[in-house]
Amino acid sequence: MNIKSDTHSELMHSATSTPNLKQRSEVNKNYGTNDFDGWVDCLINKIQFTSILDICCGTGNQLLKYAANNRNVLLIGVDISQESLQAADSRLRSIGATGYILKKVAMEDMFDDHEISNQKFDLISCFYGLYYSTDTKKTLEQMIDNLAYDGTILIVGPYGNNNSPLFEIIERHFILPDIVKRSSSTFMEHEVIPILSQYLSINTETFKNMISYPSSKVLMDYWKASTFFSSAHENAILLDIEDHFNTHGSFKMEKHIMACLARRL
Repeated sequence: MNIKSDTHSELMHSATSTPNLKQRSEVNKNYGTNDFDGWVDCLINKIQFTSILDICCGTGNQLLKYAANNRNVLLIGVDISQESLQAADSRLRSIGATGYILKKVAMEDMFDDHEISNQKFDLISCFYGLYYSTDTKKTLEQMIDNLAYDGTILIVGPYGNNNSPLFEIIERHFILPDIVKRSSSTFMEHEVIPILSQYLSINTETFKNMISYPSSKVLMDYWKASTFFSSAHENAILLDIEDHFNTHGSFKMEKHIMACLARRL
C-alpha cells in the first residue's frame, strides 16, 4: 500500500495520538458485546516465543501481555509516537516489567536499527497499524527476514463489512479516503495474506464484536478520535446521528477483526 505523504501524515497524527488511542479502545471495550482481550490472549497462548518485536506498539496493550507471561527474554516495542511509548513504559513499569526495549522509529525504518536488524524474533506482531506503512510489501518482507526458524508473524486488523453503518452516514457528506476504506475492509485479505503466503504457512482466525453506542455523544467522541474524522462536516453528520438515535434509540456497529498467523516451518 503506497500512501501520499500528506494523507499519510494526517492519518498518522490521528492514529498515533495517545488520547485518540485511549478513546477508541475504551469505547470498544465499554460498549462491546464480546471479549476482544480474551480472544487476543487465546491467540498469544498458542504461540511459542521467547523473543518478541511488537510493531506499532502504541501505549503497550500487547507489550503488557507479553511481559506478563514470563516467557520472553527479549521484548522490543517500536512506535512512531514518543508520547505513546512513554505511556507504554509507565504501564510496563507498573507491573514490574524489566529488560524491555522501546524505540521511537517509523516501521519503514525500524530494520535500519542494528539492535533490531541483528535479531531473529520468535514472534513479530503488529496490531492495528501495518496499513499505515508507506510500503506494506517491503515492511512485511523485512519482518519475514527477521523471523526465527519456527517463528510466527501475527498481524491483526479489521476486515470485511466493518464500520459500515457509520461509513454510510459519513459518505452522505464526503468521500472517505481510500486508505480508510481499504484498511477497514480488504487490507488483511488482499495485501497482507498474499505476501506472507509466498514464504510462510498461513492460518487465520476471526472475531466479531457488536458495539452498541448508547448516545450520540459517545458515537461522536469515537468518530472524533478516529482517522476519518472531518471537522468540516461535524455538524451535518451530528444531525444525521441524532436522527438515527431518535429513530432507533441506539447505534449498533459490528467490528470484524482478523488475525493472520504466519509461521516459518
